[in-house]
Amino acid sequence: MEVRFSDHPKRTTTEIIEQFCRLTSNEVRRRGVELRGAEFERFVAEIRRVSLGDDTARECLLASLPAMLQRMMHCDHVTYFKVGGKTPEGLAILRPWQSTSPKLTYNSDEHFYRACPDDGPTGLAATMTDVLLLRNMNRAELQGLNPHLPDPNRSEKIAEEEAAKLRSLFALPVFKGETLVGLFRGHRTVRRINVSFTEADRDRLRLVQFLLRGVLSNGNGRVVDRSMRSDASLSANC
Repeated sequence: MEVRFSDHPKRTTTEIIEQFCRLTSNEVRRRGVELRGAEFERFVAEIRRVSLGDDTARECLLASLPAMLQRMMHCDHVTYFKVGGKTPEGLAILRPWQSTSPKLTYNSDEHFYRACPDDGPTGLAATMTDVLLLRNMNRAELQGLNPHLPDPNRSEKIAEEEAAKLRSLFALPVFKGETLVGLFRGHRTVRRINVSFTEADRDRLRLVQFLLRGVLSNGNGRVVDRSMRSDASLSANC
């Protein structure tokens, strides 16, 4: 194959290059959707397997989920915060338990979050039953959730990356019955992915939350397989 370089390529040449770039970009996006769908299918398979196991199997599932969610949601990093104790005021305390980040950065003497809006989006999400999704991380979006919610780019107590500007963030509370047992937090940075999470991403996270609640809440460890199949089919195209 002969390769030539020119400072002034012909119009037909540039058109061919543009078409090739578009085809390549479309293929990358298509492949990304396929990989995320395949990762969700692996998650559903894990849920089925763990539903037949004991509490140790469920703990192992939660420990493996940050890496799985990182691939499923196309994130830079995901951290699982586990509820461990309460403050004197009765607020749940969430401590980092498992993360895709090789080293967490602590920007406060408190190496944990309280389940309250004063502790930023992570603390706010711990007071919610639904998934928290911050798509653009701008001030208007933060104030729409809570007028006093601090910007996580400026005040995050525990960060997966030092001095990394966040593009988009999600926080997924995990429940056993009606009791909060933990929270998954994931993000995309401006420097790397720089793409917002979408409403389809929110729907997929809600489905993950639903399946986790089922497998953690059932005393005999069984989850209704029919519900898993129907909801998984809805999410497969997200």
